Amino acid sequence: MINNIREEILMQGYARVSDIKRFIPCGYPRAKKYYEEIEAKVTAAGKKVHRGVRAVYLLDYIELTEKQVHEYAELERKKGTAPTVPNKNQPSSL
Repeated sequence: MINNIREEILMQGYARVSDIKRFIPCGYPRAKKYYEEIEAKVTAAGKKVHRGVRAVYLLDYIELTEKQVHEYAELERKKGTAPTVPNKNQPSSL
């Protein structure tokens, strides 16, 4: 489920503090710190932050590539739709 959230934010293209909290499960203070770190790097490079920081910059914090996030999200989707097998040890309720 976490990688589906990450994939959604990557597809959005930018991240605000609230998105960072979802991308890297953390509280507001840490998400704000990450946002400010990325914002400082972008500003130092002579660019401006408009809607939010580019979402791809968050990948450094989770040590995954964008390709890995997409692959893991696909696995999560498949796992979520996989049929379940009833437990043989549980008595039938029918």
